[in-house]
Amino acid sequence: MSEGVVRQWVRFFKDGRTNIHDESRSGRPSVVSADLIKEIDEKIRLLRNFTITQLSEHLPNISRTVLYETVTGKLGYRKFCARWVPKMLTEIHKTSRMGAALKFLSR
Repeated sequence: MSEGVVRQWVRFFKDGRTNIHDESRSGRPSVVSADLIKEIDEKIRLLRNFTITQLSEHLPNISRTVLYETVTGKLGYRKFCARWVPKMLTEIHKTSRMGAALKFLSR
């Protein structure tokens, strides 16, 4: 945060502001909706080894940057061995990893 922004916030609070959250402002509405996220997730589950460019061909009205941020940020996928896989491990995955690690240690 720059010094100017800090000074601006100090001025706001001296003038009587009590809310620490940003006020809503007008701007360009987000193109990412729940339906779009669901559609992207379905496409990922159908074919896991795709590129963002291929996905943008199926959804031409959405930019590649927005698609990448949706796939990685909102859906939690990452690219691994040319496939998109979820970042979060399930309990089954964690248990099997622990079993494999213990087997390697015992060897």
